[in-house]
This record gives sequence, structure tokens and C-alpha cells, in this order.
Amino acid sequence: MTELHLDMLPPAQRDILPRLAGALSESGMYLAGGTALALYCGHRLSVDFDWFTEHLGNPETLLQRLRDTGLHYTLLSQGRETIYLEIDAVQVSCIGYAYPLLEPAHAFPELSLSMASLDDILCMKLSAVTNRGARKDFVDLHHAVTHLRPLSHYLHAYTQKFNNRDIGHVIRSLVYFADADTEPDVVMTDPISWSTIKHDFETWVRELSADILSTHSGAESMLNQRGRPAP
Repeated sequence: MTELHLDMLPPAQRDILPRLAGALSESGMYLAGGTALALYCGHRLSVDFDWFTEHLGNPETLLQRLRDTGLHYTLLSQGRETIYLEIDAVQVSCIGYAYPLLEPAHAFPELSLSMASLDDILCMKLSAVTNRGARKDFVDLHHAVTHLRPLSHYLHAYTQKFNNRDIGHVIRSLVYFADADTEPDVVMTDPISWSTIKHDFETWVRELSADILSTHSGAESMLNQRGRPAP
């Protein structure tokens, strides 16, 4: 069984995680986002808990589960398929997320915890970068591509998770750093400079684009040799 890097959480987060996980897992929720990735990989500190389920349902049912565990929360905001809370100064989000998991959530019974798979988490990180690339999202993706699987693997998984084969906007977003440039450095266990992270993404995207063009050119060449199909 995977050993989680609980040392990536500050004491307050470590303290509430088992009770919070127990209450939310009973509602079919799974942990994802940067904290889940940090628990898997141990690459950076993380403080927020982001929980997901296919359909949030009645918010009061979920809030009652939290009250039943003795967790005292402050309701920060509530909307359609979203609840944002603060528990012992820890930010907690509960989100209805319609996109299905690529594989079943991983169970950690000792913590009453369900967590999304690495591929699911990294697909969600790619989606986050397309909306607004926070520096922590680039850090997380950089760690995954450097230590786990190539960028092409996660892009392919993205097309499966979101049923969208057009990844041009995703690739462009991976080299757009204007928003992330204004943010502070992320606390990593093995620090890497922001300039290095940006350079690596530019290299990966350039190589990926060259591969795509090469594949496209190869297909064009075959069509020219064999003759194009009749319209």
C-alpha cells in the first residue's frame, strides 16, 4: 500500500484529516488537488483540502455529517455544487464535479480516506492551468512530468477524462506564465527555481509540438504517396 507523506501537512491539517475524511468519505467524496498530490509524492507543503464528488446533493446532509463528528466549521460560501468552509483555520472546499474518475478512488482505511488516482489529479491540474495557471499547479505538473510519467501521458489521460481530443488550448496554457509570475514561490522539499520550471515547460511543449508536426507531416506524406481519398 502507498505510504502517504503526512509530513507535508501542517499540524492543524494532520489533526482534522481523519475526522474530516471519515465524514466526507461516507458522502462518497474523494480528496484531490494539490494536497492529495503532496500526500502521494511528498514534493511540497500544502494546506487546503479540496474534496470532490460527482454530485454534491443536499448541502445540509454533508454539513450535518461534519457536525456529527464534532468538527466546528465556518461556512464561507455556498453555491450550486460548491461549499467552502473553514475548520480550525483550515480551508476546505467540497465540490460537485461531474467528470468521471479514470480509475476508482484509492482507499486509505487507516485515515478513513479516499483519494483520486495520480492520473485523475494530474488531469485536473491540467484543467486548472487552462483556466488560470497558478504557480503551485505548474510546480505540481513539473514534479509529475519529471518524476512520474511524460507530459504526453497526462495529455492523453486528459482527453479521456474530459472526452475532448482538442488539447491545443491545454498545450498553449502550459507556456503561459503571466499570472503565475506574480505569485510567491511554492515551498518545495527539493526547491527548484521558477525560471527552471518555466524553461522545462517551454522545452517539453516545444518537443511535443515537434512530435505532433512530425506525425502530421508523416501522415501527409503517406497521403501524397498513396493519393488522397476521394471527397
